[in-house]
Parts: sequence; structure tokens; C-alpha cells
Amino acid sequence: MIHRLDPRNVLCLKHKEKCSIYCKMCLKPGCLLCAPLHAYHEVVKIEIAYEDQISKLYQVMVTTDKEVRFLNDNITKIYELILPANLEYYNEIKLRIEERENKMKEMVSNEAKTLIKKLDETCALKEKELLDQREKFTSNNDILKQRKVNICETFQSHLAISVMDTISKIDVNPLDKKAMEISDNTFAFTFPHEPQSSIKFGSLIKILTLHILQTYDISYTTLMKSLPDGTIVVREGGTLRYMYFTDSEVVPIETKIFEKLPIENMTVCETGDILFTISDTFQASGKPSDIMCSKANGQIEKITTIKPEVIFRGIHATSHNIFVGYDSLDINVLILDIQGNVIVTLKAPGVKREIKKHEELYYDDGEIPWKLTTNINGDILIMSGDCCESLQGKVIALDRTGQFKWVYFGVESFFFGPSFIETTSNGLILVLNRFDYSIHVVSMEGEFLTMFGDEEGINNPHCLHIDQDDQLYIASHEDGECVDKILIAKLCI
Repeated sequence: MIHRLDPRNVLCLKHKEKCSIYCKMCLKPGCLLCAPLHAYHEVVKIEIAYEDQISKLYQVMVTTDKEVRFLNDNITKIYELILPANLEYYNEIKLRIEERENKMKEMVSNEAKTLIKKLDETCALKEKELLDQREKFTSNNDILKQRKVNICETFQSHLAISVMDTISKIDVNPLDKKAMEISDNTFAFTFPHEPQSSIKFGSLIKILTLHILQTYDISYTTLMKSLPDGTIVVREGGTLRYMYFTDSEVVPIETKIFEKLPIENMTVCETGDILFTISDTFQASGKPSDIMCSKANGQIEKITTIKPEVIFRGIHATSHNIFVGYDSLDINVLILDIQGNVIVTLKAPGVKREIKKHEELYYDDGEIPWKLTTNINGDILIMSGDCCESLQGKVIALDRTGQFKWVYFGVESFFFGPSFIETTSNGLILVLNRFDYSIHVVSMEGEFLTMFGDEEGINNPHCLHIDQDDQLYIASHEDGECVDKILIAKLCI
């Protein structure tokens, strides 16, 4: 409560009279005798100045209260991070590091035992070989000594017939020395000449946190992309809506309707052109093996058609290449140049996992590449499942040459139905899981790091997009609501 006083009781310091005016230029009250000194200044009644400053002070007080609460909340949060909860987190990470150390020690110890066993076996084999050679040399030596004795006895004999008999009884062929060569091979221990820091022991990385900045109402959204100028493009069936977001509202720019061209998936080129694949529906005028382009000038062009015909799914463009996945018995990805000429076809391995349901084991068969993207290290990331509603999907990473690197099946013990995949500027991977409406954060090595969901205020998300500024756009649908909400969030490390 503000205790109000009568400003007219304030005495002028110069004339000792009651103040009746206030000079806004000099920022001080004055009496009527002071008025000529402020003739060309902005002067108001002291009551008005008093009320105005009371109002300003009140606003400063309200703001100060909010700032004090903000600081107190953060001080409390810091204490919470320093105290037992964080200690438990520290101990958990330390335990994992020690487990990794013990595992690597065990692996190194087992490898050393294997090498020593191999060395023992090799040396034993070598020793046996040398002993066999020694026995052979000794036997041949005895034979040659006996030959020499027989020859000497013949020479000492005075009978010519002895010479004739001896030459026919002994082996006069020379010793085959080449067949008697001693194997003197030795052994050496070799290892890669790498610095110790290259040992892939593990690393500590900072986990992303998510802060929602703004929330907007918008019509139903199934795909979002951003143009180089920051314009957001939203797909609704065969319609593209162009818009931008201010601090308080969504501002529509234009709408493009593609009759009989239901968009399956889309990507944006550096030029601002939008490439898209077509859904395999009977109403479509184009073919699902076509790659279409919506030019920045509004024209629609066909970039390429693949023969024999396939059904294209995920599509992603970089500055030099177009990546597109298509239906087949395996996960296949075409890499094209930016003009649409096929460069190479990559085939991802059929990596499967065991799934236990009702006490029975079966294997996932998710092989359709619904979404594609690339990472800062050149990896090709393929989000696949057996159908668009699959809860048995995965993310497969291939290097830029098409070699398999890793597969991510989601968090252990949970069904995993990936529906969107995006990457940040520092290489982290965000995957939207349809099964529990969570957003998984995965490292470039395919390791699960954390997830976002209800606790961060994200309800029923069904679409993701990350723009050039690493802002995360999340389309979500509130239960009972007729419209979607777009959440714009900041990803912090």
C-alpha cells in the first residue's frame, strides 16, 4: 500500500515558501517566487508531478519485485544444482565412466590374453618344427656317417669286387640342401601408431535444454520448412502456406495450391526452391517416382522421373546434392546432383531388433525411408518404419560413402515410432517419437542423450522443424482444440 502525502507541504529551499510547481527540465519543485526562473521550462503543478512520480516509482517497484523473484528463483535453482540432486547426477556419470573403464580394461586384458595365447601356440608350433628338423638332420647325419664308413672300408680292402659291391649298395646322390633349409622366421608385436588421446573411451558433452519462447495458434500442420529469408512454409495436403512470425502473431504472406499434387515430403534448396515428392494416391496427376519443384517465381516443374518407377518418400537437399528414399524390399537412397541426375544408389543394411510382445519375440521390419536429412559431418540419416504409423521404427546413419555407422532404436524398453528428424548446427539429432509424443535428442554417434515432452510444456507434438538460427518449431495439437499450436523454442547448451 502506498502512503500518499500532500506535496503542497513541501517548502522551497530558496524562499522557504510552500511549493506549488515542478520543473521537468530542472527536476525540482519550486514556489511561485521561483516561477520567473523557469519561465521557458516545462512546468506543471506539483500535485501532477507528485502523482506522476508516485506512478513511476510504483512501476519500478513492481519491476524490481519481479527481478528479485527472478534472481531468487535462479539462486534456488543454483543451490538445487549444487546440492544432492546434482551430486546424484554426478555419481551416476562417474559410475558410467568407471564401468566403461572396467569394461575397456577387461577388453584390453582379454585381447592381451588372446595375443599371448596365440604367441604361445605359434612358438610351440615353431619349437616342434625345429625339433622335427633337428631329428631329420640327425638321421641324415647318421646315414652319411655310415656311408663314409662303408666307403673307407672299401678303400682299405684289397679286393676289386668290394668296390663294385659297395657302389651298388650305397646312395651316391648328393644331399638336397634346399630341402634341408632351416626356417628361422621370428615374430614381432605390432600396433597402430596412434596418440593415446585417440582411444575412443568416451566424452562429456553438455545436454540440450529447451525453453519455449512463443506460442501461436495455426491451422493443422503436417510439414514445416524455412526459406533462406526466414519465411516459414507450412504444408497442408496439396497446399503450401507462406508466413512469418512476429512477437505476437502469425502473418500470412501467400498460399499456393497444387491441384492433384498431394505432397508426400518436401525440402528447401539454397535458392529458395522447394523440392517435393508426391503421395501415391489415385487422385494424383503426377507419379510417385517424380521429383517436383516449386520455383521461387511460382512455377511448378518436374525435376526428374526415375525408371523403373518407384515410390519416393523422404527427400532432402544440400547445396550440391538431392537425397531421396524410396520403397523397396531394402532401404534405398538415391543421391542426385542438384539438376536431378542420379549419381549413385545407396542401400542401407537391414538392421533389425528383437521386440517382445505378449511373451513372444518377433523382429521389426521397418524398411521404408519416410524422412531423410544430413548432418554436419556428412552423415546421411534415414528415418524408417514399416508404415507411417509404425511404432517399430529406427534411425540409420550412413557415412558420406554409404558405409553403415550406427542404428538408433529409441530408448530401451519403449516402442519407437519416429515421425520427424532434424539436426542442429552443432550436429545433435532431434527425433520426434509418435509413440509417447516425446522429442529424443541423439548424439552424432547415435547415443541417446535426453528427451523433451510434457515437462517442457510440449503436448501431442506431431511436426518438427529447425531453422537456420537453431530455433525449434513444434506443431502440437491440444486435446479438444480445433487448431494447432506452433511453439517456437530455443535450444540451449
